[in-house]
Amino acid sequence: MKVAYFTNDQVPQFSKEKTVVIIFSEFAQLEKSEENFDCIIVADSKIENTIKIIEKIRKNIQFYLLPIFTNIENAEQLLSICDGDITRESWDVLVKKAQAINELRSLLVLPTVPFDLDTKVLQYTFTRENIIITPRLDWQTKALYVYPLLKILAVKTNDDLALLKNLQDRNLIEKETLHDRLHCCSKCHYAHINYIDTCPSCHSINIKEVDFLHCFTCGHVAAQDDFTRGNRLKCPRCQAVLRHIGSDYDRPIENYHCLDCEDNFSEAEVIAKCLMCQHSNTLDRLVSQPIYSYKMTELGRLSTANNSIADMYNVFDILNYLTPQHFNQQLNWILQLAERHLEINFGILAFDIIGLDIFVQKEGRYAGHMLLEECTERIRQTIRTTDFTTRTSENRLWLLAPQTSAEGSQLLGKRLRAIADLTQQHDGIKLTFNIIVLFSGDISLKDETAETLIMKINEDLDAWRD
Repeated sequence: MKVAYFTNDQVPQFSKEKTVVIIFSEFAQLEKSEENFDCIIVADSKIENTIKIIEKIRKNIQFYLLPIFTNIENAEQLLSICDGDITRESWDVLVKKAQAINELRSLLVLPTVPFDLDTKVLQYTFTRENIIITPRLDWQTKALYVYPLLKILAVKTNDDLALLKNLQDRNLIEKETLHDRLHCCSKCHYAHINYIDTCPSCHSINIKEVDFLHCFTCGHVAAQDDFTRGNRLKCPRCQAVLRHIGSDYDRPIENYHCLDCEDNFSEAEVIAKCLMCQHSNTLDRLVSQPIYSYKMTELGRLSTANNSIADMYNVFDILNYLTPQHFNQQLNWILQLAERHLEINFGILAFDIIGLDIFVQKEGRYAGHMLLEECTERIRQTIRTTDFTTRTSENRLWLLAPQTSAEGSQLLGKRLRAIADLTQQHDGIKLTFNIIVLFSGDISLKDETAETLIMKINEDLDAWRD
């Protein structure tokens, strides 16, 4: 076991004879070292220094997955970014932890250049089995909560909630525990809200709570102070003496008075004013934001271990999606209809999405997923609600367009190609859709089935790809 040890004090004796300890005082020394370490211990006597060193390690592409242990007692804030505390656990236990992490780390394709945060989060979570990505309350942040693991792995400022939602949408992580539910400004989505009671008539905040009385004799309603005459109650309008509540007077439901418009009311109108952008929200316009902890799914573990981008194509499975089996049934049905009824026609389009792997290598997985989401939305706007889609491999999509002419089918193919062209980046990288368009009038319908038709199109697409 080779240990990098950061300390400003004496190094303790380790129980294992085969443990090699190399002392560092600054992170720059570790960066220059050519040793391959099995774990890192950060044992500075000041927690501020410990946090700074750990942050540099976790942000560094070379060391961020290494096991880190600390000797700071009662440092709960370090638990989500470290792997153990040498003041609480024996060295033998920590060695077993380090070995387990390094064994999983050896299964990954480790990067040599900086890459996107979601991959770092997935790889870190993969190497720590049963780890939970947990939020921590932080009033200085936009959402009032931060995820320490994401914060320490990130090289630049990042929207934690958006990244976690992205990973969840791809089924790579799943919700574990609901910690809180925030209400955020509908304009800027900040969770710093001030709730203000206002007048329902003029919306002024210049209101006060008042005890009102209602005279049964004349019906006059006013503040209790207006009825008080010495040590008795007397109506200021009809001069009736009010002795018994329920027979002479009662207390109306109104208990607020507006000092601007003089209106009396029973319930104030609550306005939620954002302390960031000053926007005034009604309560029903506030955006609900649940705060969860998360854990990795089995698909997430498999995708991370294989360094696969297959999960990213799942965004297309919401476009009037049918399973391949049901898509074939629908295609068989319309083939039979078209054979019997000349007025029935349809178009079928199949296309491969080419270039996502190159885009992800250049721009990162998160950017790749956002690009596919944009493509999905544009395709959604292009197809009709009566059209059906399916996916027979990770990047091969099918579209069945009932009652579509030959011209309409070609126009649809042209619009799909235009969507791919819109993905071009400033450096020329873009997605390509290899599209085959077929019209029912060009298909020999006699004895044709969905299976045989799809097999022919698959062969043409495979030949195109080769």
